[in-house]
Amino acid sequence: MDVPEITIEDNSGRVVYMVRYGSTEHAIIWVWRELLLSSIFSNGDDGLAKVLVADIEKLDLAKAMVERLPGNDEESRAQLPMIRLWSTHIPTVAPEVSESPKYGTEEYEKRDWKLEERRDLLLNAHWTPEMRAAVPKLKALLISSQVAEFKRKPTTDVYYTIVGATPELSQHLLASARVHFFDSKDPNISLHPAFGIFKAAGADEDLLHLLDSATAQNGRNGVTRSNQLEAISYLMSRPGDVRTKARVHLESGLQDAQNAVISAMEHAFPTLPSAWRYLKKQVDGGILPKADKTSTPEPSRGFYNQIHNGVHPRPVDAARGPVLKAFCDKAGWTAAEGCSSEDDEDEEMYDDWRYQSRDEKEDITVDVISTLQQWVQVLDKWPITEEQGAIKKKMRALHKNGQAFFDVDGVADALARRYANRFNPLTPKFLTVRCSCDWGSDPCRQKLGRAIRQLYYSFAEDSPEKERIKQDVPKHLGFYVV
Repeated sequence: MDVPEITIEDNSGRVVYMVRYGSTEHAIIWVWRELLLSSIFSNGDDGLAKVLVADIEKLDLAKAMVERLPGNDEESRAQLPMIRLWSTHIPTVAPEVSESPKYGTEEYEKRDWKLEERRDLLLNAHWTPEMRAAVPKLKALLISSQVAEFKRKPTTDVYYTIVGATPELSQHLLASARVHFFDSKDPNISLHPAFGIFKAAGADEDLLHLLDSATAQNGRNGVTRSNQLEAISYLMSRPGDVRTKARVHLESGLQDAQNAVISAMEHAFPTLPSAWRYLKKQVDGGILPKADKTSTPEPSRGFYNQIHNGVHPRPVDAARGPVLKAFCDKAGWTAAEGCSSEDDEDEEMYDDWRYQSRDEKEDITVDVISTLQQWVQVLDKWPITEEQGAIKKKMRALHKNGQAFFDVDGVADALARRYANRFNPLTPKFLTVRCSCDWGSDPCRQKLGRAIRQLYYSFAEDSPEKERIKQDVPKHLGFYVV
């Protein structure tokens, strides 16, 4: 890494530039700034400065140059609280020539390193009155070039640079961004950078407009899931009407994530609708009760306390077990498609030199799980508890045929477990409630099982069964339970 300690002195031997752990580029840009200021006051016009600024733009260093000019940070922070500006405005700064505190010491911990960084960007104590007088003209030249760049290609970084130095241009930039993103005739224009710009400006209605556009175009405009999640996370902290509009987009995202899991379940279990109807009859007939939301789960005893493949055992329930076993039988199982030849099979069964069964090959992607997780994480931070509960209730009611998934203890667990009964030595035959796959010889669609557990835990009401499912849902996607 390039981390030289570069020192620059004036004619009298006074140190005017010294940055520890800096870079050659850091020093070169500082020198460019000095040349620009000198060219303005020494030539009496800005002709040479314009040529130098043009060269700086070609090198993509205009933003770095603006950061090295003094600015009214207090005014910027007051007008634009979203802008990440330097904590303190220092009009005159000299290099720090004393030794830096050692890492880990009390003095090191107390040092404001953000302030130190700002100091190293300025280093302007040597400026003459003429150089200081040239700063506004240089800033105007640089900002003018940055505004032209923003109009051509709006980005969050350029927006921060301009507004950090000239806060009064905020509304002008917003108007330009609206024209670029909302009035463009180009159907392929990417809305991705617009999210950061409008969030930085606190433009709530523009963010809502972006979310509407993303939904209407179904991701064909460069909008990422992260764009949507960050926008909703910001908007849900805003006043009531804005939060209400943002809630519509949160529910839409949650519904899409839930539908992806349900679609995978319906593919894996081809006769699942028949199984749902069977369970409904058991509940309506009083044979199988709905979930008990208040009782404390009975502790397991003996070898039932052992964890098998990341899954905790369930308490013995002789009445519920046979019903759930029949439910699994009625749900069926879609076997993985075979290979056309031995050569095809050899090619299909190995992934990075690791054997994979056909069912593992046809398992869902990790993205299905992570998408659901990310949307639920935003839901869990929703500021109004009653509204959060109403959203979860709405999600539970979306798939009416599968209402028992949330209402009957053990259903989600039975669908999620992916081993045939006779191949699990920890499970007695009378506790059989699992759906088998691939003849039970190997774990198969583990990620689908993981997604089923995540779906239940995300939206189910609090209950002992939910607490049991929670134990089987790892916090990270480093491994999957089956």
